[in-house]
Amino acid sequence: MAKQKASFDKVVFTERVKHGLLDFHPGPVYEFEDPDAAPYFKACGWAEDSTAEAQVRITFDELDIDPCVVWGAPLDPANKFKFVMPERAAEARGISLEEAKAYVWDGQEVLRNG
Repeated sequence: MAKQKASFDKVVFTERVKHGLLDFHPGPVYEFEDPDAAPYFKACGWAEDSTAEAQVRITFDELDIDPCVVWGAPLDPANKFKFVMPERAAEARGISLEEAKAYVWDGQEVLRNG
């Protein structure tokens, strides 16, 4: 029996994005082992879904996006300190979606979930 290839979320960046030590560019199709990575980059408006064959795979060792990341002021002033991905934050924290959507980080709480 043939081994089935794992399926990862794939995106194409719409602009250059530097994230930690990584430097993403428009053009190549990227796939991520971390299930929170593609939704994060799409929520930030930096990437779009792709159905094309991936050209670059980003592993957990290279990138690990926490589902409870919050907006900073320069990216989205209207949502400053709210969850970027409330659906994923609700699941990670065991709270309702409504609670996650209403949450505003106080600057003190440690948000890292893992």
